[in-house]
Amino acid sequence: MEEIIRRRCRLKDYDFVIGLIRESLFPLVSAYFKPDEEMYKQRFENDYKERTILFLDKKPIGFYQLRQNNQNLEVKGLFLVKDFRGKGIGYKLMKEFEKNKTKSYQFRCLG
Repeated sequence: MEEIIRRRCRLKDYDFVIGLIRESLFPLVSAYFKPDEEMYKQRFENDYKERTILFLDKKPIGFYQLRQNNQNLEVKGLFLVKDFRGKGIGYKLMKEFEKNKTKSYQFRCLG
């Protein structure tokens, strides 16, 4: 597998991000409530700079969102296109986040 390239999310990435959320998250939460796409759009506009888009062969394959909260580095989300799930990409990213934490952050595993 080629190297995965990363770049900061931009406003123009909205369609890719919401499409991936629609595909992966909406079916899970819709068992409990109707997903509010307008709420997700507002969240995206407020925090898109915290997200990083993942590319393979110049095609977006996923994104993650990190947020500094006091002394904690929170992984707010990690989403991959269906064809790239189960291949260890998320596992490698989580290990990298933990390994690259600085002394000013604590990495907290929730759940």
